[in-house]
Amino acid sequence: MAKKDPKEKARRSGLPFSIVFLLILGFILGGGAVWQQFMVKKDMETFPPPGMLLENVPLIDLSKPSPTPDPDVSPSPEPTAEEDAAAAEEETATEETKEPKPEKTGSLHIFVTGEKVEGRPTVLLLGGWGNVSPLLTYAPLIDLLKDHTRVIVFERPGYGWSGKAFTTRSLENMMADLLYALSSTGETGPFVVVAQTTAGLEALHLAHAKPEMVSGVAFIDAMPPAAYVYKLDGALDFLKAYTYPVPRLTGIFRAIGIFAPHLFVPGELVEPQPYIAMYARNVMSNAMRMEAHMLSSNIKTAMTEASLSVPVVAIVDTKAYNANPELHRLWAGFNGSVGATVIESEQGENMLQLETQVIADAILTLVG
Repeated sequence: MAKKDPKEKARRSGLPFSIVFLLILGFILGGGAVWQQFMVKKDMETFPPPGMLLENVPLIDLSKPSPTPDPDVSPSPEPTAEEDAAAAEEETATEETKEPKPEKTGSLHIFVTGEKVEGRPTVLLLGGWGNVSPLLTYAPLIDLLKDHTRVIVFERPGYGWSGKAFTTRSLENMMADLLYALSSTGETGPFVVVAQTTAGLEALHLAHAKPEMVSGVAFIDAMPPAAYVYKLDGALDFLKAYTYPVPRLTGIFRAIGIFAPHLFVPGELVEPQPYIAMYARNVMSNAMRMEAHMLSSNIKTAMTEASLSVPVVAIVDTKAYNANPELHRLWAGFNGSVGATVIESEQGENMLQLETQVIADAILTLVG
């Protein structure tokens, strides 16, 4: 007996085949989204924050300009005593009837290990754009550094164990998050700042705004601002930024990670299970997407701060460093202007895992 055509069956049921297909697809994706939300909560129980999770962090957008008086508008005349009293009475009545508006808050994750050594700076590790958990990615490097000095890893909102709430992702706001986390743990520096990829812009901003806190900088495949301007279209993978949220929210990435974790985990030295959990939770989070959107603005800010007066090490991906003459000129010119010791690596994106000892030795030269 011949099998019935699904399209013919759908027609007989009164629904077009395309509608049936969309209903089935919607059911699968909806079920995946529910599963994803359940697993995110379970992950946080299975893999609790290994450092300190700062709760109820006030999120204040420092990048919003304060209102300034219009010079063309004449100032209002001074109120009389009667007007002052009436205004005070009205304000009191309003406060009694108006419910207080809750302040927007979030959570920040910071990890601290190793003993503070007298006369030696602390190593501060900052992850680059899209790094779903800087703590897990830096874990092999931390193991090589923690016996020599204090080591701190900060995870921005939308990364690692930090919360999802965030302010506008300007360099000023991202630095405010970092300073809040450092002050909450009593860490004042000085720091050797280790910056991966786009975190190089943050390192420049911190060194410019708080020079007393920075005693050295190590750039890991972090292009200088001028090079980002030249390579802006390809500097970040904008396609990922706008296509990855759907498979993340519907659990597709989580399902793939269960059966093929090697597709996501960056190297054999990284713990696969917690990393897959962080990937399924954070990949192309809203905060990461805003960072991509803010890149051009942040580059303009960093362009005015592209100078350093502290020792610098630059570990660069040889292929990217020599991608074309103009990019190499800009990158090498910056390294020359800051007196950076340049270390070339052929490991590309796997640099942190395959060149761990080389990177650790370079950082320890800055620590002293």
